[in-house]
Amino acid sequence: MNTWYWLIPSQNIREHLQKIEYKFSALEVAFLLWNNKNITISQKHGYWNTLTKEMPDEEIKRRINTDPYPSLHDYLRAYKETQNALLAEFYDEKNAVYSYRFYCEGDDDWCENYKTVYPTYDAAYSALKEDFDLPIIKVEIKKQRLDEPKRIITVMMTKDGKSTDIDVIGTTKQESDILYGVFEGLWLDIPLPFKRGDILQAKRSYYDCETEDSEPFVLESCHNWTAKDYEANGVQLSRERARNIDWSVYRHRKNGDISDTFPCGYALYDGFIRGANKLYRHVMDGTDFLSLEYYKGELTGANRLLSLLSKRMKNEIDDEVFAHGHFIITQEEYLKEYKKYMNFRSDIWEEIGIKKEK
Repeated sequence: MNTWYWLIPSQNIREHLQKIEYKFSALEVAFLLWNNKNITISQKHGYWNTLTKEMPDEEIKRRINTDPYPSLHDYLRAYKETQNALLAEFYDEKNAVYSYRFYCEGDDDWCENYKTVYPTYDAAYSALKEDFDLPIIKVEIKKQRLDEPKRIITVMMTKDGKSTDIDVIGTTKQESDILYGVFEGLWLDIPLPFKRGDILQAKRSYYDCETEDSEPFVLESCHNWTAKDYEANGVQLSRERARNIDWSVYRHRKNGDISDTFPCGYALYDGFIRGANKLYRHVMDGTDFLSLEYYKGELTGANRLLSLLSKRMKNEIDDEVFAHGHFIITQEEYLKEYKKYMNFRSDIWEEIGIKKEK
């Protein structure tokens, strides 16, 4: 029985994979563990040990951004040894200085942000503890050697000091090959339950351990959709367009990396500028597609455009209804913003029956 479903951050995708009894390959499990931001390095190594005991070995094939290895098991052992050696170096306080930064829930930027230098790790962590009354969700502590200032080791950790990941500037070639030569060059072709027009939300990014909910968007396509998937979603394709889509998926299966797994959809411009509160189409850069879930919040204000577009993409309304609805919503939202920022005398507005938006 497959026991690795818990590694999928999205409940909707996790339930879908369980329903179809999807079987992960050993390389997929190794990637999912590497990509997991919610377990410690020690836990990750333990799960990799379980993987090498319970799952058959396989070759890591060469890709444009992936170095080949004849044995996944041997590679994982080398990865663990490299991380352990770097952690030992990180905690060796001889001839080094430390600094830190932390991120609080609801904030837009890092706090402290490496402003102060400390002579030891313990001194840096003790200073960090003075802010433990804050809702800290991320911590990074950086070590820089005085005799080799271009070599910088940064450890990402939980509030209680347990390391979750490690990054190095000034690596040796061997360290670089092991740490950065495989996983970021992979492209996962995992089945997804979503359809064109679904309103989704990403729970996290590939590039950060951010856990706060992102803004909703209307799905247009997923990275691994073939021409048949588009047609199943009601999209009429020319023969040339279908051929190009299938060729793109084929190339990504051969040489795509994590930057080729982002979904495409429609999101909302916001803010009081002409042209704001309108839909725009783009690739959801940085989105971890395995964290996508159906949006469960209420769509109010300009976000009503997402609901309108969703219904049009699913052919629940026609072009005429969409056009009228789009005009009404955008004008309503524009007037709200206009009235909110108007700087005329409020008594005059009240005299002529215009209520000022708060």
